[in-house]
Order: sequence, then C-alpha cells, then structure tokens
Amino acid sequence: MTKSYSNDLRQRIIEYLDEVGGYIEASQPFKISVSAVVMWHRKLE
Repeated sequence: MTKSYSNDLRQRIIEYLDEVGGYIEASQPFKISVSAVVMWHRKLE
C-alpha cells in the first residue's frame, strides 16, 4: 500500500533538494523513495 504525503511535506522536500542538490541526499532524511522525489521535482518544473 502506498502512502499519501501532504503538499507541505512535498514542498519541504523539494526545498531541501535545492539545498543539497541530489535526489538521493534529499530522500534519505525523510525516509522516502528517490523516485518520489524525482517525480515531485519534475512536476514542479
């Protein structure tokens, strides 16, 4: 079963991605998949 993440959390992760510069690095502290970070980032572009 998949989890649903809040828009607030998604935004915080994308902001963190901009700071650290890497999908793997951005996903690890939040314990989410790298593919989720990639997908959210692409939707915002």
